Amino acid sequence: MRDKGLIPAVVLCSAARRALETWDLVAPFLGGRSQVKILRSLYLAAPSRLLAVVQRTPGIRVIVFYDKEYLPQFEALRARLPVHHALAFPVDEAGVRACLLAANTGN
Repeated sequence: MRDKGLIPAVVLCSAARRALETWDLVAPFLGGRSQVKILRSLYLAAPSRLLAVVQRTPGIRVIVFYDKEYLPQFEALRARLPVHHALAFPVDEAGVRACLLAANTGN
């Protein structure tokens, strides 16, 4: 991923345990070059709160990792936010690579 320039400048991560565990899995693929911001305000945030964070972040590309059991909530979120790519757990390197590539190319 580093070789293809698929490194986000900033990662906004919820303070939720599962979000932090996911970041721990994804971070090594990024080579430590992304600034991560752990935001307690993202944990259990309403779509309106997430939208406010997205709108305040210029050039943002939203990638969502979610549990399949939360698909209805994710779909409600996707209806209100510009989600560029999403990946259901469990995640693997190929899935993360596809998400980053899609976000990087705007697909």
